[in-house]
Amino acid sequence: MRTPLILLAALLLPGSALAEDREINGLTGPAAPQGFTLRDLNVIDLGKEFPEGGTLGFRTRYVTLAPGGIVPIHSHEGRPALTYIISGEAIEHRSDTDGPIVRRAGEVTMDVGGIAQWWENAGDVPVVMLVGDVFDQGQAADH
Repeated sequence: MRTPLILLAALLLPGSALAEDREINGLTGPAAPQGFTLRDLNVIDLGKEFPEGGTLGFRTRYVTLAPGGIVPIHSHEGRPALTYIISGEAIEHRSDTDGPIVRRAGEVTMDVGGIAQWWENAGDVPVVMLVGDVFDQGQAADH
């Protein structure tokens, strides 16, 4: 009877052999974060600013990605974003490109059209990013 419990744990626990990757929009990437911190800085309730805004919000977030860290695979379906790289160098994997892209300090990425992506820090210094995105305040973000 222990085998089903072990299999269930392997499927559900981050970092387990069976839960390592998932696929979104044709892109496969790590499902679990590693060395990734995210801090919400502020949110504007767009429903209060625009009658058609409904439950949409605009938020800014401060992201730090430690050396060896991973921002897990996620989708920007209905959640357009701009990411400014403040410092460091990260590798971005996107569903709308043929290969990884090296992102450096001073660059801005645009995440629209439902792309899927994940990030990794293969360097030896932290990567610091400022992210601004529109999101539905009534739904939990996938990262």
